[in-house]
Amino acid sequence: MSRKRRTSSSDVTKNLVISCEHATGRIPVNWSQYFQGAKRHLSSHRGYDIGALEVAQLLASRWRQRVYAPVVSRLLIDNNRSPHHPRVFSSFVRSLNREQRQELFSHYYWPHRIRVEEELQKKIDLYGKVVHIAVHSFTPVWNNIVRNADVGLLYDSKRHSEKVFCQQWLCAILELSQYTIRVRRNYPYRGRDDGLTTWFRKRWSDRCYIGVELEINQAWVKSKGVKKWEKFKEVLVDSLDCVC
Repeated sequence: MSRKRRTSSSDVTKNLVISCEHATGRIPVNWSQYFQGAKRHLSSHRGYDIGALEVAQLLASRWRQRVYAPVVSRLLIDNNRSPHHPRVFSSFVRSLNREQRQELFSHYYWPHRIRVEEELQKKIDLYGKVVHIAVHSFTPVWNNIVRNADVGLLYDSKRHSEKVFCQQWLCAILELSQYTIRVRRNYPYRGRDDGLTTWFRKRWSDRCYIGVELEINQAWVKSKGVKKWEKFKEVLVDSLDCVC
């Protein structure tokens, strides 16, 4: 399935940074009192992005990179929201006082952002440009509406490098999957919506930062079967290999 690489391993493969902001549904013991009876929510798409960490780890393994991922559920604090976003804290913890909220920011939110930012800056300093892939997944049905895509590539359409990168990645996925995987750009969310990549675009220009959110339909994890899921992940990794 894999195609010949179009560029040497000295370029994008080294300046690739992979993150997964909703990797887990874990709640630390000292915050568990706010989640009594919430096991179903924590193990669902509300608690974490099902399948996203698997893909992030596979991508990282291919290029011998690490995955930057928070250690707590988005229902405790959402690492893909800006700090002043009204939904950075879920309904489970909205009763927290200011001191408690600051504790969550200090222990779980800022450490993740700082680690990713430091790695991005390191790669920019070394190579002049960095590609940041933030891996996420989405529920197949939202508000009784079926999402008609298997993969979404989210980017800022006003940034030329991101636009070109995602067009090339989309074409590679379609080619390798023989058009059995439906790929859409800026779907089911807009690439310029509030998120970690949007946050970093404010820091770095298009010249040195490419930020893409990879969105995966959770139907592939839950209902397509193990073999199809494994093949799906292989296509995503090999297709990025073609672009890089």
